[in-house]
Amino acid sequence: MRVMHRSFGALFTGYLSGRFGRKPMLIASGVIYLIGSLIQSLVGIGSNATVALRVLYFSRFFAGLGVGMVSALVPSYVSECVPKSIRGRCTGMVQLANNVGIMLSCESVPCLHCILRLTARSLRQLQREQGHVAHR
Repeated sequence: MRVMHRSFGALFTGYLSGRFGRKPMLIASGVIYLIGSLIQSLVGIGSNATVALRVLYFSRFFAGLGVGMVSALVPSYVSECVPKSIRGRCTGMVQLANNVGIMLSCESVPCLHCILRLTARSLRQLQREQGHVAHR
């Protein structure tokens, strides 16, 4: 589902960047992402669960458009802005940074889950040793 959002953002970016320019489209994609993130952070305030979930889905889609636009625009923008002698290295480093970020985001969730479980287990053991919690 996450890929769908970014795909829509990347789909229209070529036409829009050709019409308005890469730099204005990078700024616009940043604004789109910020608006989507802001809506995500405020989604549960003053609404019931059904409405909040719908708004969360919409804001995830909206922020995903911005992410897709950036991931399609940045390699071409970097390749246009750097000198010819280092163009390939810089564009390659952008792609490498993108892939490392994806890898870390996929790996961080299971690692964070393990860390939280170990921390909770250690806290329970410490509380038992200090006599705050009865043994089960």
